Amino acid sequence: MKGCFRQVPRVRGPVFLKSTHSYITKSLAFGLIFSSISMSLSPPISASAGGARRSLAKHSMTTTIFRDDFDGTRLSNAWKEVVGANSNPVDGERECYSANNVFVRRGSLNELTLAGMVPGCTCPHGSGTLCAYVSGAVEWRSFSFTYGTIEVRARLAGGIGTWPAIWLLGTECRSPQWISSTCDWPAPGSNEIDIAEVVPSVPISDRYSINEQIHTINLGGARVDPSCHAIANTTNWHTYTLIWSPGSLIWKIDGITSCRVTEYVPSTPMFLIINTAVGRHGATVIKQSLPQSTQVSSVIVTEPLRGSK
Repeated sequence: MKGCFRQVPRVRGPVFLKSTHSYITKSLAFGLIFSSISMSLSPPISASAGGARRSLAKHSMTTTIFRDDFDGTRLSNAWKEVVGANSNPVDGERECYSANNVFVRRGSLNELTLAGMVPGCTCPHGSGTLCAYVSGAVEWRSFSFTYGTIEVRARLAGGIGTWPAIWLLGTECRSPQWISSTCDWPAPGSNEIDIAEVVPSVPISDRYSINEQIHTINLGGARVDPSCHAIANTTNWHTYTLIWSPGSLIWKIDGITSCRVTEYVPSTPMFLIINTAVGRHGATVIKQSLPQSTQVSSVIVTEPLRGSK
């Protein structure tokens, strides 16, 4: 309903709501340039500079089903810290995730990445060689959704060799935690949507290249990975948005459409992961560029009201 909305009040901690709201942002975005790989892009729309907290929901009515503004002093029960090393050796990650490297301070979730070792935490997992870096990761404890709009306002880790990501994973990969799951990735129910990912390149990381991608399989059982790449300074604050509907995925950065996919769109429940990995096969990691941190000031998930358009 044009011009009619009710704003959800700010509260401490995450909320699971069924309250109608619509947000409109007004400002300008500078310095964002987008390029796609085998994908079509929509014309730019009005954007919010620096990633405003309010969501763009023009001429629509939505229901907020999850919100966390990290206003407290500790991580809420909606999340759990990921602990240990990634059991998948394919990526060549070099970090051990520790709950000590995840904390809430001054209105933001923080994941601290630094050089260091955790006794018994080995990279690759089970190799006997201690991981050379310690970092943070969180995932939703029990919440998941299918279709809707998710907005994450974040400032991703910098440095040379960090691998920060905001992504959705099928709920079949949730137990006991994603790094130790034996799910059938990336089959349906275990597939992946990367909302914003800065992959360490070879040899040096590019803090301006944002990967927006699906990992799934087609009807023939072959893996498919449609993707786009957006360009922005990821060490600055931005609002990363994913609009997920049947047969359609739209990515936005600060309100500007950066990617659109209409094939191989997942259709099963997914949960959110925010992590900062370190390294990959062939990528350079420079210890002197650490410590670094990924910061998140809000996570909001909405869905259209029944009957709304």
